Amino acid sequence: NIDIQSAGAEVMANTVPANYDNQYFGAAGISLETSTGRVLAITQNTNFSETIQGDQAYTALVFGTDKAHGGSNGFSVGSTYKLFTLIDWLEEGHSVRETLNGTNRVFTKFKCGDDGIRNSTKIQNFNNAGGYTGTVMKFTADSLNSGYLAMAEKLDICKINAVADRMGVTLANGGKTTDDSPAPYDILGPKYISPLAMAGAYATVANGGIYCTPKSIDRVVDAEGNDLPIPESSCSQVISPEVAATAAFALQGVM
Repeated sequence: NIDIQSAGAEVMANTVPANYDNQYFGAAGISLETSTGRVLAITQNTNFSETIQGDQAYTALVFGTDKAHGGSNGFSVGSTYKLFTLIDWLEEGHSVRETLNGTNRVFTKFKCGDDGIRNSTKIQNFNNAGGYTGTVMKFTADSLNSGYLAMAEKLDICKINAVADRMGVTLANGGKTTDDSPAPYDILGPKYISPLAMAGAYATVANGGIYCTPKSIDRVVDAEGNDLPIPESSCSQVISPEVAATAAFALQGVM
């Protein structure tokens, strides 16, 4: 969609420099049509070149996609990964109105299946905030690390990573979100994932729980106008409409 593409490129150019002190300073923007997975826009802060060396304002990497579709290693996705703890929380029958002790401390009661996960580290909140006792709605609006760690203690880290897998998320290197040994900090987003994959997961929430594989090509024809094969895409219900609606309700607090 050229209107969305042009607007995205303009905002990117006005917001994020292509080069910051000659260091990699990657930024990417993805817009998807939620009901189909069609890629409406894909932008990044750098200029394209396969030949210029030494100037980080130029690259041939496609930051928005993964290793197989443009050479990128993805981004450490940070708190956007909290979506999957929220989804698992709801699927396990919990409420966004439930109140938990989200004050920051060393959280120790994590598990994966029947196995406990050891943790002896105090994981900090943004700006070393102390946290508070509050609801999941409030934790989500504030993106409170300690609040989400308190939620994860009542859940299963492996199931949280499996939710991401179910919602179409793969690691940028092609691996699965469930491949690595589970760790408490998984819920805070250290995994390297493409922006396109994360956009697809959030689009699933907006689409009533239906995940559509991202689709960048509508049609290709040959010189005679005959249609050529294109990569197949599909849509499937991966979370219930009720869970999707409740997650969307909670996420409004972020905005």
